[in-house]
Amino acid sequence: MKALILSTVILVACLVSCDYPTLPTHLNSSVSCFAVSGENLFVATQGGVFLSSNSGASWSPSGLADVQWIYSIIANGNDLFAGSEYAGVFHSTNNGATWTNDTAGMGLTNVSSFTVKDSCVFAASGDIFRTTNDGVSWTVVDSGLPLRAAHTLASNGNSLLAGVDWSGIFSSSNNGASWAAVNSGLTGWYFSAISSSNDTLYAGSYNGKVFYSTDNGKIWFGIYIGLTDSLVTALAVHNGDLFAGTHMGGVFRSTDNGTSWETVNNGLVDTYGYKPDVTCFSEFNGNLYMGSYGDGVFLSKDDGASWIQINNGLGNW
Repeated sequence: MKALILSTVILVACLVSCDYPTLPTHLNSSVSCFAVSGENLFVATQGGVFLSSNSGASWSPSGLADVQWIYSIIANGNDLFAGSEYAGVFHSTNNGATWTNDTAGMGLTNVSSFTVKDSCVFAASGDIFRTTNDGVSWTVVDSGLPLRAAHTLASNGNSLLAGVDWSGIFSSSNNGASWAAVNSGLTGWYFSAISSSNDTLYAGSYNGKVFYSTDNGKIWFGIYIGLTDSLVTALAVHNGDLFAGTHMGGVFRSTDNGTSWETVNNGLVDTYGYKPDVTCFSEFNGNLYMGSYGDGVFLSKDDGASWIQINNGLGNW
């Protein structure tokens, strides 16, 4: 990602397991993930993939509308990979104009997260899969991981990181050939976001806490004083500030590396009395973008001080 933006990976299990209020039927307003490819910004939604070529001023469909839910999306060079609900991985080589369902070795599984390392694409669906040939085939790489429980992925330098349900965080230094737990200093075992920035790792948990590590996860330190929401679902660093997205609490910002936090929800739309349920962040053209469950995409041009909703083309508003 550009500048200091984190390669934030969202644990999409939150989207299907938490107790949400009933929302209007605006399928495209539930945004799971962003991907940046050149001057194009993509979002994965409950109604397929959408593309903006004008920094979010408008969105247009970019395929997979007939797939029940697109949970994750990532760009690797000129290729796009989209992870779906129980339909495996879809692959596009032309900015989403057409897609192929590349599931050889993986099957029709629920793909919640991607990361890229050394030109390999990794996908989490409980198991972790790796492709070295742009999705033509996938291989399970989960030696040392608890059975079928990995749903969050990130990469940092020579390491891969995986959030594993109820088992904490695991690390691999050999492209997934083997994994080992890296939980020293962590409290809580369900990590919904793992991200990296300038060789610092950040992890957000379902118990409302954020941790950081400067040694690839060997030791973690808590930085959560002032965080008041019970679920941290997304993390980003933008222009030196650390942002935490939460479940129905909106966005928190720290300007002192996590020593203290403040809410930055000006302009965020309430849904049934709640702030938007944040699912993901992305930096694009120097601005910060936020995706949400049920409220679409928001944009901040002033480091989170204010937000505007930018859903033109995403749904019926």
